[in-house]
Amino acid sequence: MGDTIKLTIEQYLLGKTGYDIDSSALQSIYVDRGIPSGSTLVCDIEKKTRDLATADLYLRCAAATPGSSTSIREKDGDWSHEKTGQKSDAWGKGKLIDLANKLYAKWGEDEFKEKTKVVAFGFGRKPYNPFNN
Repeated sequence: MGDTIKLTIEQYLLGKTGYDIDSSALQSIYVDRGIPSGSTLVCDIEKKTRDLATADLYLRCAAATPGSSTSIREKDGDWSHEKTGQKSDAWGKGKLIDLANKLYAKWGEDEFKEKTKVVAFGFGRKPYNPFNN
């Protein structure tokens, strides 16, 4: 239990996900939530602020972090080439958004709402013509 007292907010937040989070993303969360710095001890931050910072982190991971990435490096003498790719996992991102929304709801903040809309025209015998009145 003694190590918990020495835990910083940065260590706390990084321990909440398995994603690689850059320091500028964490810094923006600190500023938005009024946390002085990443070296602030968790025991010095209210539970509400910790939860809301965690929710912000979950949304950051859902919005900007790939589900997985690959890298291929080829080298031949002086010539070299590197190819990278990223794959998003929609289910995992949806779960992160759900976790964030639960924390926002717990503390009375507005939940994140996705702004995508799917419109289906169904099946019909006649092709759809938007110019036909």
